[in-house]
Amino acid sequence: MNQHKRVWIYCRVANPDTMALEKQKQLLVDYSEQQGFEIVGITAETAHGSSIKRHGMADVFSAASKQWIDILLVVNPDRITRKTSEFLDCAKKLNGYGVEILTPTSGVVGLPEADFYARIAGIAKSMNG
Repeated sequence: MNQHKRVWIYCRVANPDTMALEKQKQLLVDYSEQQGFEIVGITAETAHGSSIKRHGMADVFSAASKQWIDILLVVNPDRITRKTSEFLDCAKKLNGYGVEILTPTSGVVGLPEADFYARIAGIAKSMNG
């Protein structure tokens, strides 16, 4: 069943560390192969996790919007962003394209709960001005 799942691998480190970036990438490639996923794209970038507005994530959203991927595979959710509200917005947007966020250790992350938590984050934001 997994052999028909198309996966985009996303790796990120905050500081220039080629070895750490390569380690993430290799772990996710190995996991994809073990699961029988078809790897359709890999992004490995050095960028801070304080915002989702990065070239690599733009590539992910582009591929998702074109229905090229079924899964975004990351080592852990904080590789996408360290901001909870942005992560939940990301999960909701990807879910709208039919894309799941997956980690090798936790399985599917943020779905289907993302919509509920994104609403809570929006309410909290409006209450704080």
